[in-house]
Amino acid sequence: MRRIFLSTLMLLSVVAAAIGVSPVSAQDKLSVRLDFSPWGVQAAMHLAQNKGWFKEANLDVDIQDGRGSGNTIQLVNAGQADVGQVQVGLVGSARAKGATIRSIATFQRRTDLCILVDKDSPMARVADLRGKRVLMGPRNSGGLVRARAILAAYRVRAHEIVSAETADQMLKGGL
Repeated sequence: MRRIFLSTLMLLSVVAAAIGVSPVSAQDKLSVRLDFSPWGVQAAMHLAQNKGWFKEANLDVDIQDGRGSGNTIQLVNAGQADVGQVQVGLVGSARAKGATIRSIATFQRRTDLCILVDKDSPMARVADLRGKRVLMGPRNSGGLVRARAILAAYRVRAHEIVSAETADQMLKGGL
């Protein structure tokens, strides 16, 4: 976890320098908008905050939990957050639509996204999803964009894909 923190700290230092927060002091604030509530890589930011590691590095970081990479990109582009942690796959399409953001670093070479099925499911390959309803979400997720492309490569038609705002919809039997 300390390694993830050090990578995150390095990223924040680079970003702070890039946006003109130099030299960094305890009075300098840096707002970081995450793509989602803490899980996986987002948790490292909260851990660093809770352990006081940002303060030790003279960083005053305002961590904001997000509602998807698309939403975070919009907020950073609008100047409502200094830095965004997003799935990089959405940056190019946002720029193509006029966004002035840019990616300056990546710190996760592989994604933690996957396709899940029940342990007793007969599905063993992506192609087995043809004709089935596929739950994905949320709408502003870079994972959704990537998943649609992967499923299309396996000829899983787009109208078979259901985008859920939360896993609760699935758990409550709403889908």
